[in-house]
Amino acid sequence: MRRALAQELGRVREVAVAWRIGLGAILAGLVDFRLIKGRSDVGQAAPQWAVTAGLLLLAALVAGGFGALSLLRAAHSRPYAGRVADVGTGGRPFAVEDHEEALTSARYLRNGIVLTCLCTGLLVAAVDRRTEG
Repeated sequence: MRRALAQELGRVREVAVAWRIGLGAILAGLVDFRLIKGRSDVGQAAPQWAVTAGLLLLAALVAGGFGALSLLRAAHSRPYAGRVADVGTGGRPFAVEDHEEALTSARYLRNGIVLTCLCTGLLVAAVDRRTEG
């Protein structure tokens, strides 16, 4: 049990890095290899779809940004530089702190996966809407 807990944070971080790379590759493949096809200018869309496409693209950008930040947080922890004297203080053993960080990283990983998939769906919907009209 102790060995599993000691390796827990490292395993969560490895999984987070793998998901970050995999989801990034999927998005890059969709955009770079033109798997998502549509007009290159929202202004060329029918007027009723131009606003919708713009809002969908904005939502995709926001979801993708938060998804990327969540995946980075899961893989690399929060950006924090503490003093050495602060580490492990407060009467809590390092194992407890590592376990809490593993749980937090797992939560950020789940959120990042959902947000990145949402970004992909919104991007596809926005481009698909631009082709109408």
